[in-house]
Amino acid sequence: MFRKRAKNSILRFLTPRGFPFVLILAVLFSSRSSTCAGSHPPVFRPDMKALGMGGAYVAAGDNANVLVYNPALLSRVGFDLVIPSLRLRLDDNFWDVANFIVDHQEDFAHFDSLYAGQGDSASLENLEEFLEEITPYEDRWGKSRFAPMFSLSFKHFGIGIFNTTDIWIKVDKGIYNPKVYGQAVSDLVFVSGYSQPVSDKVTLGVTGKYVSRRTSGLVQIGAANLGGTNEVLKPAYNNLRKDERGIGLDLGVLYAPKPRLDFGFVMTEVLSQIGGRSISRNLKAGVAYRWETLPWLSLRNGVVAADVEDLLFTSGDSFFKQLHVGAATTLFVFDLRAGCNRGYLSAGIGLNLYIFNIDYVYYGEELGTYPGHKAEWYHALELAVGW
Repeated sequence: MFRKRAKNSILRFLTPRGFPFVLILAVLFSSRSSTCAGSHPPVFRPDMKALGMGGAYVAAGDNANVLVYNPALLSRVGFDLVIPSLRLRLDDNFWDVANFIVDHQEDFAHFDSLYAGQGDSASLENLEEFLEEITPYEDRWGKSRFAPMFSLSFKHFGIGIFNTTDIWIKVDKGIYNPKVYGQAVSDLVFVSGYSQPVSDKVTLGVTGKYVSRRTSGLVQIGAANLGGTNEVLKPAYNNLRKDERGIGLDLGVLYAPKPRLDFGFVMTEVLSQIGGRSISRNLKAGVAYRWETLPWLSLRNGVVAADVEDLLFTSGDSFFKQLHVGAATTLFVFDLRAGCNRGYLSAGIGLNLYIFNIDYVYYGEELGTYPGHKAEWYHALELAVGW
């Protein structure tokens, strides 16, 4: 009798009436831990479709990547297998810094002779010219990311494994000797999610994550020892030694009042930690409206969506930095996406060739506290094989 009552008490929480109580508890615990100093950045691998749509995917997701956006959406995903997805992302600064290093390999390699020959007017002029050319690139981090993923989902269930390896490089003029710095962070993440409808209109979902995070620290290379960009990227990657491990948990809700209209809510990194330190939490909400076809424009499988992040107001950023708005549709074999990500335009195109998919996205991110403060622009290219 006691066991039956206990079971019924637990099941009450897995109902539309009981789940808000669970979500409130998650918010309370998360709001306490999210204010801790030195928290880790979130464990996250953005979806290419979402990036093209300005990042709006909490209610609009339709593939296995909903595992990291809103696990309740697994109820909308059928069989989806990706083996693998290979992605490369570079920001505009990376191109600029890398091209500068490549174009000035000779100056870096022979810097000692330039510095030693300061008494010679020609050498002094060359030295001053080289140092002056470094100035526009000084302290500008060039960022690159390699992010492969394998995933498998059925209706209501999904599993995946992904890696995100970020390598940053920058040039520093220094006092006596120019240097190039590099650093790297790599996450290996195992993820699994499950969704359960609790009524005709409400679905709940949960995602669990196991994370191994490695960091390199700052790698420094003097000008005379620099042969090219590869001389920075390799040492940064090879110094990925500090290994911290942890777990993560996301809770999601999907509410569908009408067949084409969805509202999504997700609390990410509930009670999550890596190496004893908490992971940054985030409470998000989203809305999506879908259509099947627009015959007069030959468009199909369309969606318009909007998301808002940081509903706990822990970051101190402006509302518009937390806003994501976008749309996506299919035209013949092309997937078209456009949106506004944190105040900056995003656009993407995909080529869908049955089991082969190629996607490209160009989008902006805000590094400051409000749009227009400090923009950073990215190029992302992905090749995927799957069904």
